[in-house]
Amino acid sequence: MTNLLKRIRLLETILTVTIVFLASFLGNVYAHELGHYVAADIFGLNPTMSFEPAKDALNFGVESKELAYTEFDKTDNNEQMFFIALAGPLVNLLLIMIFLLIYVNYRHIPVIQNIAIGGLIPSIFSFIVNIIPYGTTDGMMILSLIL
Repeated sequence: MTNLLKRIRLLETILTVTIVFLASFLGNVYAHELGHYVAADIFGLNPTMSFEPAKDALNFGVESKELAYTEFDKTDNNEQMFFIALAGPLVNLLLIMIFLLIYVNYRHIPVIQNIAIGGLIPSIFSFIVNIIPYGTTDGMMILSLIL
């Protein structure tokens, strides 16, 4: 009976982390774009945000798939563009800190720790993918504005 109980708890942990991971992944995409939206709105650039998950969006191949994007009026102000490009990754960094705080402060409650891990992993992934300068990422925009 004890072995069965351990298996049930393991399955519960895996299921919890998986559900939270998927919800957090989509939540990170939305929060990231919301960061760009708010930054563009601060500068009065009339932003619009689209959230359109494609059926093959979770196919992580060489080709990048956009789950969401923020459009706004063109600006030639490099400082505004820098702030707008940086706002998305900063939101992901904020989510990392929140999930880390939850994980550290609730070590004695395994279910909450599982939820924190499920949220932390996609937050870290989203931050790294968006801050590394390649292709059309925010990191490339930031680097091009610095150089």
